[in-house]
Amino acid sequence: MLTDPHYACYPNFVRLLDGVVRTVPLRAADGFQPRSADFERAVGAETSAVMVNSPANPTGAVLDDETLSEIVGVAERADANVVSDEVYHALSDGGTEHTVLEHTDEAFVLDGFSKRFGMTGWRLGWVVAPPGHVDAVDRLAQNALISAPNFVQDAGVAALETDGEWSADVRDTYRERRDRLLDAVSEWGLDPGYTPDGAYYLLADVSDLPGSTVDVADLFLEEAGVAVTPGVGFGDRAAEYVRLSYATDEDALDEAATKLGRLLETVRD
Repeated sequence: MLTDPHYACYPNFVRLLDGVVRTVPLRAADGFQPRSADFERAVGAETSAVMVNSPANPTGAVLDDETLSEIVGVAERADANVVSDEVYHALSDGGTEHTVLEHTDEAFVLDGFSKRFGMTGWRLGWVVAPPGHVDAVDRLAQNALISAPNFVQDAGVAALETDGEWSADVRDTYRERRDRLLDAVSEWGLDPGYTPDGAYYLLADVSDLPGSTVDVADLFLEEAGVAVTPGVGFGDRAAEYVRLSYATDEDALDEAATKLGRLLETVRD
């Protein structure tokens, strides 16, 4: 059971194991926060796993603690596993994320160094597994991953030794970039109607532009030299959006905003 929108790769992981994907809807009017009642209606005896992602890709939404607890309860009543992707933890406005482990020990938690420590190319991460599944996860890791290179492990140690002030500075920087991009998106007339609270993504509503989100992304790239991600890959509920990332410096954001602003004036004329 996935949310819609969701990270584009999740369904492929499920299908690789001959699983079937079901989704619960997220709404811009709710800030793309899931409603536990939607999970209650969707989860049943055939559900093997319920997956949550907070802070979320592609929406930037951060699950509140009450809703997270309620979703865990829904999964437990259905005897379904809980999988929580928490790789964007430490990158929320105010650092207010909650982990699923506050509510259960019977959950799989996916996390890593890629996002919070800016180590995206080094692919260093970890999984917290329920006690009954540790041996199976260990066998999978030994055969699929072996181990991380030494220099990447050393970088991970250095990252863990950084103090809290560094993380706070990173969050402040992303908040400033987010607000800068939100202002630009509003000026373009692509306001999505919500404010992301975490990660470094924003969905922009391109439903009034001609063509699909793939067409819009191609237009932005070919005519303005700005790369965005078509929302269609993130689920039906993202099909009228493109994902923007503010994981870049302010000069690059300003340049992209200027180029897209000029392009959109031309398109609408």
